[in-house]
Amino acid sequence: MLAGKKALIVDDDMRNIYALNLAAWSATRWTCSTPRAAPMAIEQLRNNPDVDVVLMDVMMPEMDGYEAMRRIRSMEEYKNLPMIALTAKAMKGGSREVYGGRSKRLHHQANRRGSS
Repeated sequence: MLAGKKALIVDDDMRNIYALNLAAWSATRWTCSTPRAAPMAIEQLRNNPDVDVVLMDVMMPEMDGYEAMRRIRSMEEYKNLPMIALTAKAMKGGSREVYGGRSKRLHHQANRRGSS
């Protein structure tokens, strides 16, 4: 059911892109496109409408993931596109909060060796 789907992974951190891309390919054989900014993701969706799921980091410069998901959700052809918000920070309101048009929210933690 999930094999062979196309995913759009949007994150400004290459470590996260690498980890998510590897996990998606290993688990499901998804084909992944990995724009590093929200405006690029929106443009890729316009040019490649056959995307099956979006994994969107919420904390990015220029345009955050929430705004990007709202803009994507406002496009008629993407009203039902599954979108999963990715964040390393817990958010007030927990998993009950529905915001930005996302379908689900996942917390991710990058390996930050040596950082304080």
